[in-house]
Amino acid sequence: MVVNLPFEPVVVSNEEREKDIDESIKLISELEELAKVHPKKGAVRKFTNSIDGTSIPVNSWKFNEWDYSSKKLTLPTYARGLFTIDNRIVCRGYDKFYNVNEFNEVSEEVLSKSTTGPYTLTVKSNGCIVFISGLKDGTLVVCSKHSTGVRDDVQKNHAMAAQQALELQLDRCHMTKLDLAETLYKLGLTAVAEYCDDNFEEHVLEYKDDRAGLYLHGLNFNSPKFRTYPMEEVNSFGSVFGFKRTKFRRFDTFREAMIFLSKAAATGSFEGEEVEGFVVRCYKTGTHNDFFFKFKFEEPYLLYRELREVTKQFIQGGPQNVHFGKHKLICMDYLKYIMPFLHDNEKLRQSYLDNKGIVELRKKYFDARGQTGLEVIDEEVSMAKLEDEMRLLKFGSSQTCKYAIVTVATIGCGKTTTSLALANLYPDLVGHIQNDNISRPVGSKLVSGALEILVNKPMVILDKNNHKYVERQKIFDDFAQLNEIIPSSKLKFICLNFLPMPPKGDTELWKVTRDRIIERGDNHQSIKAGGSGIGKAEKIMQGFINRFQPVKPRKEPDSKFDLIINLNAKSDNSTFENIKTVVESLVSFASDLDIPRPTEEQYQEAFRKALDYKPSINKIVHSRVGPRTPVYFGTSILDPQSLQERIEDLVGGSSELYEKLKATGRIMSEFHVTMIHYKSKKKSQEIKALWNRYVKSEFAEDLLKIDEQSSKITGQRILLPSKSKADIKLEKFCCNSKVACIKVSVDRIYRADGTDISLGLGNKFPHITIGTINEEIRPAESNNLLNEIYEFNATDGIQCLDFKDSEENSLKGLPIFAHY
Repeated sequence: MVVNLPFEPVVVSNEEREKDIDESIKLISELEELAKVHPKKGAVRKFTNSIDGTSIPVNSWKFNEWDYSSKKLTLPTYARGLFTIDNRIVCRGYDKFYNVNEFNEVSEEVLSKSTTGPYTLTVKSNGCIVFISGLKDGTLVVCSKHSTGVRDDVQKNHAMAAQQALELQLDRCHMTKLDLAETLYKLGLTAVAEYCDDNFEEHVLEYKDDRAGLYLHGLNFNSPKFRTYPMEEVNSFGSVFGFKRTKFRRFDTFREAMIFLSKAAATGSFEGEEVEGFVVRCYKTGTHNDFFFKFKFEEPYLLYRELREVTKQFIQGGPQNVHFGKHKLICMDYLKYIMPFLHDNEKLRQSYLDNKGIVELRKKYFDARGQTGLEVIDEEVSMAKLEDEMRLLKFGSSQTCKYAIVTVATIGCGKTTTSLALANLYPDLVGHIQNDNISRPVGSKLVSGALEILVNKPMVILDKNNHKYVERQKIFDDFAQLNEIIPSSKLKFICLNFLPMPPKGDTELWKVTRDRIIERGDNHQSIKAGGSGIGKAEKIMQGFINRFQPVKPRKEPDSKFDLIINLNAKSDNSTFENIKTVVESLVSFASDLDIPRPTEEQYQEAFRKALDYKPSINKIVHSRVGPRTPVYFGTSILDPQSLQERIEDLVGGSSELYEKLKATGRIMSEFHVTMIHYKSKKKSQEIKALWNRYVKSEFAEDLLKIDEQSSKITGQRILLPSKSKADIKLEKFCCNSKVACIKVSVDRIYRADGTDISLGLGNKFPHITIGTINEEIRPAESNNLLNEIYEFNATDGIQCLDFKDSEENSLKGLPIFAHY
């Protein structure tokens, strides 16, 4: 029987009920067919397990995340959380919805036109989603996002934990599982709730004692079309069955709703409580179709997540393992405070790694400061002195660190003289690569040349003006794409900031830099100020000054620098003093290198040599002369554009990650297949022997004799002089949320005359990395993805599409190269 409710339930007519049944049968039949054929677009995964305490099987249906937002296909359903028995929907979640401005379709401008009010803003609870419904026989169904009942293949069973909490909740309000199940079944509804309990699992916000429990925020009809109850009825229903109430506000217009959300975001709270954001419920313009979008607050929740991650890194690997993000100074202050709590407290450390005690430790810190998260963020700049203190504790350092030193300046600031002087002072430690010496198009050659230097030296200076945000971002992006050797946590970025204050309108700076350019005359690769050339040089200088974007430590990309050294470019003697400033900072920051302090005579000599420097156009300064040892051998894809076209033909818009890589410019500019990497020697004696065969092979032997003056270097790749080649075949496009790649087979390695070379592969799953979602994910992640697929048959969150076994997907005659 249906429990008496304090509102009038929606009565579904017989005609509507019959229509829902027919559409459900059609939908489930379509899902069954999609699950069988595994198409390249709209692939769906079916998972079946039993309701707790019964043998009743329930099917769960899950699409790839990227398919929901694809413009090139229409899914049979957009429900996130869909459970069926035979031809009936028993649990139905919301249609997939997105954050404001996540992409164009949910931009504020589009939403203001494509939606209509009223706009109901519901507090976004911070837990795990739960779906609750009932069967005809009174069986209660409790599901997490994609499963229900007992499972042996998960460490934490969210569905069972929520079910136990629900049973206790019903008992407290003198209701039974049968009461709830029969009511939901008769009304044809799914109750959608958020299970928030720190005793089970902590997230970002605190839910303990009276705040812990199941927060009801939706009553959805079990129909293919998304239909949901208004929030007044949701809260009334929840009060009958003991659910926690979801707070909400309602506005008539989009503008009113956005004004309220913007004000709430400034405080990160609602009615005196911290909240992560709001879910906005409205309608599509011209219809009465329910439509949702969300408005998530950035702060202080970004900070909270950073505090959680640095704590885990510290527990797992000590100070050297910590990698700071946007809120570096606050994280350092926080770690300084919590270290005594973690010291020798193994129980606390293990609990934290199991997501317990996260909120309590964070609260201790903020309570000790007597401030909220937002208040601490406002004062972050005042914590600058902490950098030196935490550096002494070697946070983020290790004996294997490498340092990329990036200059930020305009013309005439003395960046090249400073860079050369440092390289003169520490020839074994510091390499120098100058952008002006690289032939056009420069592309990623500056970073690839820097990585070549870092193979043999711990520091490299990337000598370029880098006067705009986009240029600094490109350096970080290029390192992320090209670096296949140095772990991201061991690669530190240092900024030499020659202009802490904006240069525009600074007459003193203009005079000093202009005088330097005149004195330099034609002694530059491209800017000639000798004779009548000063006018043109001045225009170029003024252009750089007008475009200059100062370093902002709290804004990306500059927040990615591990150290920013502010310098002075405004006096005649500033360059010499800058050299000393940089040395002192490096001695302190790069303590793992034990950098010696030079004598005054050594400073003077290094400075003099730097002033005497005469540039050579189109010359890259390399880290060493003479024979070198390869990092890996590979085969280069000659036509990257053609490869991308083949990917487009195969994927056809069905891959959310691939579309994001295109939109963010994170598809690699060059493609290759690694045949064997020097690190693979550690895997087995067989691979070690194979590596030695590669290095000593007939096509590598001549290469190792080539010195710096005669080698033909393109970025980091050196084409082998014997013109040895390889044939490969494209097999499978694979991606998850981090990386996209193509699994390939290397069918043949042969000489220029066509005879085979008997060499195997040191890479178990040869592949082409297409791109990674951000700079923190290294291209080597492709190996991990393919290992999960082929060794462990993983499918969750993974998309795989097969290339046709055709001649066009067999790439022949690809040149072999060595990467140094």
